[in-house]
Parts: sequence; structure tokens; C-alpha cells
Amino acid sequence: MLKEQNGRLVDEATGEDVVLHGVNRNGLECWSDNSGIFDIVRVALEEWHADTIRLPLSQDRWFGYDKAYTKEEYRAILDKLVDFITKDGNYVILDAHYGDYGIWGKRTDEAPRMADLNTVTFWRDIGKRYANHPYVLYNLYNEPEDISWEVWRDGGWLEQGGMCFQAAGMQQLIDAVRDTGAKNPVVLGGLVWASSTIGPAIGWDVDDRGGNGIIMDAHIYPWNGLDWDADFASVVPTHPLLIGEFGHQGTAMDLGPACIPREPHEVWMPKLIRWIEENKFSYCAWDFDCYAGPCLLKEMENFTPTESHGVYVKDMLYRAWVEKRQKAGKKA
Repeated sequence: MLKEQNGRLVDEATGEDVVLHGVNRNGLECWSDNSGIFDIVRVALEEWHADTIRLPLSQDRWFGYDKAYTKEEYRAILDKLVDFITKDGNYVILDAHYGDYGIWGKRTDEAPRMADLNTVTFWRDIGKRYANHPYVLYNLYNEPEDISWEVWRDGGWLEQGGMCFQAAGMQQLIDAVRDTGAKNPVVLGGLVWASSTIGPAIGWDVDDRGGNGIIMDAHIYPWNGLDWDADFASVVPTHPLLIGEFGHQGTAMDLGPACIPREPHEVWMPKLIRWIEENKFSYCAWDFDCYAGPCLLKEMENFTPTESHGVYVKDMLYRAWVEKRQKAGKKA
């Protein structure tokens, strides 16, 4: 199992440093048809050489509060996916992508600003199911937004969309996992859609309760700030850093005026990749499909990479794969 040690991830058995190189594959959190997901994940692992898959999930679907799947169907798919991804020593990050305001079945297209009490129930259940699996990490909440670091850690009442709901803080989510006996490393998304991870370094750290560590999760997109050292790297002396999402659409995304790239992909992508590789940060690029941008793929038949994002990440994953094989004395 992975373990946090002095701001790094290490293999608990060998003590060797571990860097995760992967992609996201969305769909289980919202799509009604995920029939091709196993072949898609196979391509990501075998042809693109990812060693980690981040899977966004739905707490409503996990408990059967979504007509797309019964509880049993959804859990069976995830069990098979976890086995499929990890059978050769690859890692899977289970991501609580959406909450539901504490009302089962209430998930909307507008993601709640923070986890809720149903998210706590989700982690008590799923945390126990995959407890101490050596290749499973728990991403406790995807993208906290428009809250304070105090609410991020300790929870509190929030208003959103005309509703008030009790937000669960990261400490409560950690407690839910650790109370099951699970020591799996936990991944915590920072503030402002995970675009800031400085909280633990400025007094808002959490207690891991004897687990195998805390990993801070940064999501980096070209419409956000460009001082990545200030926004993200300052957390590293406290906890390891995962770049859990990143990507460049090539043009402005249809998400409003705030999502206009500050730099073209020819500048931004090489700069970001160089920063990630030089710092040996773990990463999972968004997203291994051609629908949920920024997309890594242009189409799903031949898995052709997009020019603004996919070609860069495919090369990045290949370099990491070659380096790992050379270190192990194997031919690339």
C-alpha cells in the first residue's frame, strides 16, 4: 500500500518513492451508458501506459437513488473495474464527484459546494468495501467551491440554489473512512474548484487518524492562475501533491467568460508538464473521452489524441513508462 512520508508518496513495503501517472475516466458519476468503460480503461492502461485511473463516482448511484442503475448493478460495475485496473499493480482513485445536499436522489448538474452528510455515509460504506486494498485511494470530495478553509476542514451550514444543507468537512470524511479500519491514503480536493491547496500549510490541516496519509488534490486549468508554486507547491512539505485534473481545450470552453485560456496550448501545456515532471508530482489528466472537456481524445473508435491536450499527455505517460521500465531493468 502507498504511504505518505515527509511530503512524498512511498511504497510501504519497500520505502521507494512512488509517482502516479494517470488519467481520469468520467461517466460512472452521471452517464446512463457505461458499457464501453472496460475497453476504454484497457486502452488507457495498455496503449497509453497510464498506471492510475481516477474514477468519478456518485453517492446517489452507490445507494440506488438513480434510475440509471440499481444499487447492485452499480456496485458490481465498480467491483469489476477495481479488479480490472489493479490486477497488474495499477492504482485506482475513487472520487466522490458530486454530493446531493444531504437529500438522497437530489443530485443536480450544479455540483454542491461541499460534501454533505450523505457523503459521510458513502465513505463509511465504500471505505469498508475496499478497506486496505493496496492499490485503492479515496478522493473524499472532488472540488470544494466558495467556502472557507474552516468549513473545508470542519463543515458547517451552506446555502446553495435556494437550499440550506449541512456540509461535511474533510475531517468528518476522514473519520468516516478511518472508523472502518481502512488505512487507504485519502485525497483531499482544495478550495476554489481544487485550484488552491494551501490550507494545510496555513493552519487548516487535518488529522489522518493513523491512516497511510493525506494527499492534497490540485486541479489546474488554463483559465486559472499561472503561479503554480504559490497556489500548490507550498503544501508539499506538509502532504504529497496530486494534480488530479488538468487539461487544455484549445479554445474557450462553453463554461462562461471565466473559462478563457490565459495562454495557448502550445505554451501552457509544455510549461505545466515540465513543472509537474521536474517536481515529480503525481497526476491524472482530465479526461479520457471525447465528450467531457478538456478531452484527451478526438474520437472513441481509434482513440486519437486531441492536439491541444491528448498528444502532450500521451507523450508524458510514455516517458514515465519508459523511465519506470529502465529503472526496473526492462526494455521499453
